[in-house]
Amino acid sequence: AQGIILTPENGRSTAERWQSETPYLAGKVLQSLRDNQAQLVMDFGCGVGRLSRELVHQSDVTVIGVDASASMRRMAPDYVAAPNFIATGAEGLAALVAAGLRYDAALSVWVLQHCLDPAQEIDRITAGLAAGGLFFVVDMTHRAVPTDQGWVNDGQSIMGLLDERLERVAVEAYAAPDAPQDLLRSGWMGWWRKH
Repeated sequence: AQGIILTPENGRSTAERWQSETPYLAGKVLQSLRDNQAQLVMDFGCGVGRLSRELVHQSDVTVIGVDASASMRRMAPDYVAAPNFIATGAEGLAALVAAGLRYDAALSVWVLQHCLDPAQEIDRITAGLAAGGLFFVVDMTHRAVPTDQGWVNDGQSIMGLLDERLERVAVEAYAAPDAPQDLLRSGWMGWWRKH
């Protein structure tokens, strides 16, 4: 599962990336959550719960992990190993939001670049984000949509789609220690707030 979540890049193995990038990202997210007093967080594209695990074990937040893969959702509760974490799919999230659930913050790390319809996914995420809630995104300057002929850049701008819907708080270059050079050149992270 780790190899699907973090692919080897530029001579950096999945394990090396997991070890160096996870604490870096968790630190960025945790600081934002503390600054904004977030209690309930939605991790979109949580996979096995790489960041969810860090969040629930290093703070008092509750995390709802959302992933398209049923196998990832099945593995996530065991990997995260915390009572304040649950995993569901997009349909489960939509049902919770329709029933009135609102989360204080959301995160999406290396996910939106791969979505076929990123505008739809951003709308899905922000539908349950409370007013004033923070959305933390890590992505690339270009898209990498999976096709049967490899990754394709369809030209859509994730940052542009976010700016159309939310208030930009900050954007900075992705600078995880020992991260692959390609990611350091093309990666970014940003925070947006729902009006």
